Order: sequence, then C-alpha cells, then structure tokens
Amino acid sequence: MSAFSSALYCSLEPEQDAAALRQLRPILEATGAELTIMGCVEEPSGLQRMFKRSGQVDQIVEAARGAERERLERFAKRVHLDDADVRVDSGTAAIAIIHQVLRAEHDLVVVGAGVETPHKATIKRLLRKCPAPVWVIRPSRARKPRVMAAVNPEPAELDLNLDIMATAATMHELAGGELHVVHAWELYGEDSLRYSAFMHLPEDDVEKMLAQELEGRTQALDELVASPSIARWPWRKHLRKGRPAVAVVDAVADQKINLLVLGSVARGGIPGLVMGNTAETILDKVTCSVLALKPDGFVSPIAHPNDG
Repeated sequence: MSAFSSALYCSLEPEQDAAALRQLRPILEATGAELTIMGCVEEPSGLQRMFKRSGQVDQIVEAARGAERERLERFAKRVHLDDADVRVDSGTAAIAIIHQVLRAEHDLVVVGAGVETPHKATIKRLLRKCPAPVWVIRPSRARKPRVMAAVNPEPAELDLNLDIMATAATMHELAGGELHVVHAWELYGEDSLRYSAFMHLPEDDVEKMLAQELEGRTQALDELVASPSIARWPWRKHLRKGRPAVAVVDAVADQKINLLVLGSVARGGIPGLVMGNTAETILDKVTCSVLALKPDGFVSPIAHPNDG
C-alpha cells in the first residue's frame, strides 16, 4: 500500500492529539510515511503591536513558539513517535498549514477535532484550499471499523470517484470491518414536474421517470464498483434518494460509519457531486471522522510561501 508518503499532523486541539495519533499510527506503519507534527501560535494583531515595542512583541512570539515546540516534542516521545519532525509556525493556522504543505509537499494533512470544535473555520478553509487530502479525526469508541465512500458516478469524474473509493478501501484494509459506498441521487426538476402549473405531469409519468432514473443510477454505481482497480473489495452499496447533504448524512447514521471519504472541491460543477459547500455541510452534520480528497490537477489558491 503506497497511498501516502508524507503526513502532516496539525495540533489544533491538544486534548485530541493522543486519540488522533492512535488512529494515524497504522497508516504510518503500513505505508512507511514520514510524519511531521506541526503547531501554530497566533500572531499579535496590528493593534496589539502598536501598544508594545516591536522587539518585545517578537520576543513574545518566539517564546510562545518555543513553548509549543517543547510541548509537541514531549508529546511525540510520549506516544513513541520520536522520529517525527516537529515544526511550529506563527500566524493564521490554515494558511500556515497550507504553506507547510506547499513547502514540503505533504500528501496527507491530519487534524484531531472534537465534534463541537472551535476550529471549524480553519478546517473548512483546509477543505477548500489545501492541496493535500485532509483527514479530520474525531473521537470514536466504535469497536467495529466501518468506512464509507461517498461518490457520484458521473463519467467526467471517474478518476476522482476511483480515488475516493481506493482511499476508503485502503483505510478499510488496515483494520478490517465493513466497507460501504453511497450515492445520493435526485430526479432533476422533480418538484416542477409534479407541482408546476407550467409543466405539471401526471403522477404515473413522474413515477415512471423516477424508476428510470433509479435504474440508471443503479447501473452507473454497479459499473463504478466493478472497475478493475477497486472491484476486489467487499463493497456494500447504498443508493439514497435526496440531496447529498441530507442523504449521505442519513446513510452514515444508519450504517454507524466511523470514517467517511468524499471529495471536497468541485472541478466541473457537476450537479449532485458530493463536494464544495455540500462537503462542508456534511462535515458539520456527521459525528464520524471525515477524509476529504481533491481532484487531480487541483491548485491551491494560496500562494506558495517562496513566491514573490
């Protein structure tokens, strides 16, 4: 298995670090991936700098960075990750993390976060703008691993769908348990077909269209699961009628999913694809861990720290 080679763990909530790294450790051991543990301290605001001498402010920032580095180094030793590189930056957490990803070309970003995290804005910014996959690890007492891939089997997004499913399968391989794939679907314009005064159709016609849509979506999902690169895994398939932000969340709850793998940025604007704002909405509504991937060719809008 060679899905990841360089992981960046970002300590946003120190109380979540130990549990999160316990879940990350099997990935590191299975892939041989290198690990960097990163902390970030706040920069003083412009107003705060006005009331202190610039040299004094810089000393405060450096002292905070030194204390955070010592904390993370002690923590790394305590959890037997002595080989991990420890880095501490200052500034806006999301920007500092993305800059580190761009500098070191990490291919996985991991954050530990409670369900009611105070760092929601940082995590959502990473979902939108970080070029690497982002794994949000949440606390779990589940004894049986259950992994779910959320896909939309549109031909134009075949590569991303296969990447999502291969990643879910890789995570499943590490711990066993169950492996699921879900596709949320809708009949385009169903409300207008049923209720609009301008194009109201008989109920039987609408039901026939729904049946045809479901048949087509079922076939598309079957063909996706049968793709040579992922067919060998024991997929449990779920088709859920409804908007992805609702249907996927319901499927996660019904199947007691521990880890949901999905896409986080739309490339082609395809209706229904579980991406963009939908992915963020799902993240807010589920209590399981979430691993969000970007499509091939995604370029972060955050400038490389060495540019300019």
